[in-house]
Amino acid sequence: MNIRNGFTLVELIVVIVILGILAATVAPKFVDLQSEAKVATLKGLKGAYESALRMVTSKAVLQSKDKARCANVCINSSRCPADMSALPCTNSRSDIEAYPGVVQLEDGNLNSNTAQLSLERIVDFDRSQWEFSSCGPAGNICMMVKGSAKSCCSYIGSSVNPEGDACMLHFWLYGSNSKVQIVSGGC
Repeated sequence: MNIRNGFTLVELIVVIVILGILAATVAPKFVDLQSEAKVATLKGLKGAYESALRMVTSKAVLQSKDKARCANVCINSSRCPADMSALPCTNSRSDIEAYPGVVQLEDGNLNSNTAQLSLERIVDFDRSQWEFSSCGPAGNICMMVKGSAKSCCSYIGSSVNPEGDACMLHFWLYGSNSKVQIVSGGC
């Protein structure tokens, strides 16, 4: 009786070639999934921010602060001072920095000087993957993939190209023209 105890060299080479072909056809799909995941995350974050910004505006209306030139709005009562009227409203980050439940509005929209801090407060996101930066005139804020090669300012001009080579949310925070825009060409 002749008992085989292994594979021949030809059998091993055939298996390795087949595995190589499979890896070459499947690998691009996995690489593309990463990009799709980032775009899906941006879409989810955009929806969350738009909802949160509407919630903040609604809370301002309920607190009769929607028409105020400058207003401190409590979005989490357990993290706000007992006497909100004692908080200064000078359009400065220091006005609300010590109170994580407070955001500052200017004419019914996020105050441009405190907007980045307010945006960090109103939606929970993975700070190990995403970071905020601001650019140019106050009110232009980007939420970008951490470690992006370019800064927020390199994407902001007279308009933002949604198909540009960035992977970010762009917040345009100017009165009634405020909007949140996805730029996904670089994801």
